[in-house]
Amino acid sequence: MVADIYTLKSRVEERLRVLVINAFEAARRSGLSRDFVHDILADRKKSVRGDNLIKLARGLDCDPAYLLGEQDHPSSVLAKKGQKDTRESRVRILGAVATGIFRDVNAVVEDRIFYPSHLPPDPRFPTSVQFDTIVADDSLDAFAPKGFILRCIRPEAWPYAIVDDDLVIVERTRGGLHESSARRIMKGEDGWELIGHPRRRTAYADTIRVAAIAEGSTLPTWFDVIEPSADRVGLSGVVLFAYRVPIERGE
Repeated sequence: MVADIYTLKSRVEERLRVLVINAFEAARRSGLSRDFVHDILADRKKSVRGDNLIKLARGLDCDPAYLLGEQDHPSSVLAKKGQKDTRESRVRILGAVATGIFRDVNAVVEDRIFYPSHLPPDPRFPTSVQFDTIVADDSLDAFAPKGFILRCIRPEAWPYAIVDDDLVIVERTRGGLHESSARRIMKGEDGWELIGHPRRRTAYADTIRVAAIAEGSTLPTWFDVIEPSADRVGLSGVVLFAYRVPIERGE
């Protein structure tokens, strides 16, 4: 029993969101070494075998088959009974986005604790494929000023064709550093541009060029990068809308 590491990583991230714990707490609950889950999320672990997969599933309160991608529901028992995990009823806030801000990969993984959103799930999509992220810079201008929150859908669940100016959440690694950013897509014949300061359209815009995705294809987890060629670039979400948490003022 060997887990495909990319499926495993996605399922582990999902369980961390539902359980509202970080990688180190998941490892503690699983009885595994402190860095075990951290290494999965940071792409340092190439496979997980046998007993360790069973321990990990126990710590993440799910079936091993779920982590392997062999079933869609975390628990086959609850699925047969038609029950839902009540902890999945709220969307989670997953970190923040800021164009051009790179952080140490270890710090990003360690800080990845998931908080419940103030806004109910969008009824058009399952709660499990929705997440929120905080805008931590001014790159989105009037659409979502600093401090606003973006409601996002995981790329594998996005049912529509991507069009120009769609806003997506991009994960980029460079060496041991990581950037999470919200970028506009501009489609061209020789590739797609992921533009970091979309409404400025200047020479200073931070642009990533990736290979185009065929029409009708499922959105990829990772892009084939054209430029900067040394970067690893992934897609973690498509933005539905932006919102602001109401501020209660005292009398």
